[in-house]
Amino acid sequence: MRSRILAAALVMAVLPGAVHAWWAGGHELLTRAALRSLPASAPAFLRAGEALVAHVAADPDLFKDREVPHLHAAEQAEHYWDSELLRPGSAPATRKAFFDTCVAQGRSPFEVGMLPYAVAEWTERLAVALAEHRRWPGDVLIQQKCLVYAGLLAHYAQDACQPLHVTVDYDGRRRPDGSVAGRGVHEHMDALLERLRLTPDEVSVRGAVPRIDALMPAIWAQIDSSRARVDTVYALASILGRGTNDAVVGLARERAAAGTAFTAALYWYAWEASGAIVLPSWDRR
Repeated sequence: MRSRILAAALVMAVLPGAVHAWWAGGHELLTRAALRSLPASAPAFLRAGEALVAHVAADPDLFKDREVPHLHAAEQAEHYWDSELLRPGSAPATRKAFFDTCVAQGRSPFEVGMLPYAVAEWTERLAVALAEHRRWPGDVLIQQKCLVYAGLLAHYAQDACQPLHVTVDYDGRRRPDGSVAGRGVHEHMDALLERLRLTPDEVSVRGAVPRIDALMPAIWAQIDSSRARVDTVYALASILGRGTNDAVVGLARERAAAGTAFTAALYWYAWEASGAIVLPSWDRR
């Protein structure tokens, strides 16, 4: 197992494109689009705080800077999910249960990645903050806290919509002879939304925001949907960097729409879930 972890670490060190998802401008685009897609009944301060939420949405990639080694070591695995490394059906609902599963299967959690749990946990952190907003709707500090949490949630939600963040083949596929096909595709995919210069209004949700009834099933479904596009990404690998082919533009727009809809759906889920949260008696803002 140590050799697998060391090999993975070396690959991550030499392939800078492999450690990012959408570039910062892509995250900003999708976050602004998600906020503009929220129903009119959503808290008004969320839409009014679009600039701050979109700004914070890029921050998790800053947390991976090698000059902050403790944070880098903890943050890296929050951005991917290589479930091919686990036995089929091994998708525990909580991070703790996932750790136990990895131990039982002789895997490191950092090898597999923890993206689904980052999405779920930041959704619930936002729900708790929104429960405070319900109790103290005029408290500006609580509103600012919600905006920061919303930005961080957006990043991980949108990583789950980048197909190369939910597969072990994140930057190339190994051929039988040991060579790698498609090396560099990850960086081209990350840059796609910025290269095409899409606007938030172009990719905002048309109609009602998708409803999430159960959080983890919705996260698994989104990951499955993203993984289903991996073959398409590799089929377009040789022209992905140019971004002008109709198929490339179609893939970019489809993934942008998915990232926008998923982020908006998580925001709406957090708002609805916040109504059932009973805050502790000591929480007296």
